[in-house]
Amino acid sequence: MRQIKKRNGQIVDFSEDKITNAMRKAFLAMNVSVNDELLREITKQVALDIETAFPEAVPSVEHVQDRVEFALMRGGFHEVAKHYIVYRYEH
Repeated sequence: MRQIKKRNGQIVDFSEDKITNAMRKAFLAMNVSVNDELLREITKQVALDIETAFPEAVPSVEHVQDRVEFALMRGGFHEVAKHYIVYRYEH
């Protein structure tokens, strides 16, 4: 996956770092300890999931965020996922 569609409709380059940083902020906000290796692993899972779901299409930010929520829940980080969902809803 090389590109992503922003909320304003603009197509921009995809950056896994943005996923990692968003998750890091959610973990920090919930005072849950997390290391960079785990964040990278979850990010890779999300990127692979998106590539599989959208092999020919450009996914939206919302599609990526949905996958992040699922990955956090699959990893057992339910409170972090909940915070991520609420933050996403508010913004």
